[in-house]
Amino acid sequence: MTPLLFVLVTACIIPAIEEDAEITRAFRGRHRIAAFMDDIKTHAPTKKATELIKSKLEKTSGELGLLLNVRKCGIYASQTTEEEAEEDIPFLPIVRDGYKYLGLHQTERDTPINMVTLTNKLEQKLAVILTSKLAPSQKVTLINNTLIPAAVYVTGNLYPDEARATTLKKCADVDKSIRKALIHHNLLGKTSPRALAYIPTSLGGLGVKSLMSETEAQYVRKSIYLQHHPDMKETEAEYKRLAATGWRNPITDALHVIQTYELEIPPKEEPSDPLNAYCRRVVGKLHQAQESKTLQSWTTSSHYARLNCDTVPRDFNLVEALARMHKAPVKLSVMIIGALGEILETLGLTNAYRHLRQLGATRDDLRDLENRCSRSVCVATAKIIMRRLTMRPHDSA
Repeated sequence: MTPLLFVLVTACIIPAIEEDAEITRAFRGRHRIAAFMDDIKTHAPTKKATELIKSKLEKTSGELGLLLNVRKCGIYASQTTEEEAEEDIPFLPIVRDGYKYLGLHQTERDTPINMVTLTNKLEQKLAVILTSKLAPSQKVTLINNTLIPAAVYVTGNLYPDEARATTLKKCADVDKSIRKALIHHNLLGKTSPRALAYIPTSLGGLGVKSLMSETEAQYVRKSIYLQHHPDMKETEAEYKRLAATGWRNPITDALHVIQTYELEIPPKEEPSDPLNAYCRRVVGKLHQAQESKTLQSWTTSSHYARLNCDTVPRDFNLVEALARMHKAPVKLSVMIIGALGEILETLGLTNAYRHLRQLGATRDDLRDLENRCSRSVCVATAKIIMRRLTMRPHDSA
């Protein structure tokens, strides 16, 4: 049976429990049920309530030819009265250390073991990718399209008993371990700025997705879904009530991200505006702010990026020294040449050409100067790359 057909066939099970008169009358509507495909979780005030819901679930499912797999089921009691503790309810095993639902280990809140499991699995899968014979760009693509989305499913849906900053710090620690692995396998230099791993390839970076940044984006996606999807009105009201009392929830997490990046969230244009399209627009603005912050971090940590014509005379006093040495007026300009020999068209380059023309340099002289400088830089870059390629494994550890 296909997933779509299964959903259509079993669509009557949940309403049958939610609207059951006997269950509603017995527990005054204090029961909830959540389901994803064949994974069903119910909340009830007592063990007897759980027994009643389980019986109704078996009856409704049985009418469709489905059976409840008791071996994969259990009951978790957050609080137990003395009367209930003495009761022997054999229909389901008692779960004491938590249970697993949709891949996450839970009790009243998500347990710390989720991050431990995620980190271990991520390290194993990352090692397989980085030791493969794929090209560096293919390895990065595989990391971005498989490992990071799988990790975001966990980090973006976890709500453990800890502060939001702690959760994001754990994401940053995972990012750090990924960078270390990239350095170990020579995809990233030891002295490279941290931001270089996340800068787009069009700007000279590796283009690896950051788990912390993608988790922040997931917070925003969940908040948009909660606040704009018509089926989430009741859930949104509950989360807002929790937020008013200081409890962490998806809405407060998204608000923190929006305030951190000082985003101006565009309003949803029309009620008929597709929710997915609106979500992409908002998350797109967030990604732009994250990229801008990364580029700023890169510029701050790269001393050569801050070098310009104004700082050279002040920092090194070259103009004064040369003037005293040659007993003549001295003019200083700076030419910036990239690692691949490209010459940046800066104000310093314009000044340099003007000064050289004043000294009698022709167009051919300037072109020859460019070629010599570019070739010199290219040769130096090639030597650095060849030295890195010929390093022994223990040299790059």
